[in-house]
Amino acid sequence: MLVFLLSPHTLMTTSTLRLSSSGFYRTVRLKHFFSVNESIPVPNITGLHGPSSFFPPAASVSKDILTFENAILTEVDLLFKNLPYSRLNLSKTEHMALKSLQNLSDVVIKPADKGGGIVLLNKTDYDHELSRQLLNTSHYRKLASDPTNLIRKIIQTLSNSGLDEGLVSPKEHSFLNKADFTTPAIYILRKIHKNPINRPGRPIVSGCNSILKPLAQYVDFFLKPFVTKNPSHIRDSTSVINCIEGFPFDSNACLLVTMDIESLYTNIPQDAALQIIFDTLESRHCPHRPISSPNALKLPLTKTSFCLRLISLNKLRV
Repeated sequence: MLVFLLSPHTLMTTSTLRLSSSGFYRTVRLKHFFSVNESIPVPNITGLHGPSSFFPPAASVSKDILTFENAILTEVDLLFKNLPYSRLNLSKTEHMALKSLQNLSDVVIKPADKGGGIVLLNKTDYDHELSRQLLNTSHYRKLASDPTNLIRKIIQTLSNSGLDEGLVSPKEHSFLNKADFTTPAIYILRKIHKNPINRPGRPIVSGCNSILKPLAQYVDFFLKPFVTKNPSHIRDSTSVINCIEGFPFDSNACLLVTMDIESLYTNIPQDAALQIIFDTLESRHCPHRPISSPNALKLPLTKTSFCLRLISLNKLRV
């Protein structure tokens, strides 16, 4: 197990720094633009919206901001003119070791599940553990085809209906109908703190840019207030300590016990969880209502799909 990985130093150039600075200039201009144009409405309740490329023109911002931008560009040019030669922050031996790691064709390099370490694992063993978990038909099933187009049509129908009913703003409608997305992929992180002989892997589905992520964020906005008010809600380990630190324990009469649930998320009964969500939204006062169709709540929970890439075979499977 490695505790860190070396990485080569990336040399900064004038062009890359200018490009990075443009994002900062855009942020400053947007702050000024919208502070002056206070009458511009923000119609969506959730605050969710698609990515914007709007860059306020120079004519719409103050001269002070333009002077500030020009001063930064001047300083950048002067900085690189007087910049001494920059060497790589790796020695020749370290650089060769890093290259050899990159060229290993039969090893998977992943973070450890806990502890912040790095794990080097034989690709065949990695694929075997991933396949072993996916053979559990109680939690996973192989699909005959990619359901993305069907999910896209359902989301379009839901968002169009919500727009007509006034439950979704135009910005939220655009946000929900994501134009570019990628199919989620599953991978595992080895639990090196578990059984030292046969360490299991934690399955993770990376859906950061999936078609269901916007809808999941939309639903999360309406459910989060109810979750935090639940008496059984525990945010993290610190909140547990805060709850019990003032409790008078009698060491002769009390026994502190912890427990862990194996495969928590795949063992949640989906029908029961959905019914609790429906009852909660119907019974409690909610100042803003989400899309009324139950499908808006069911889709992120029941229609998550992913692709499987067996590394040793270098083949995609759905």
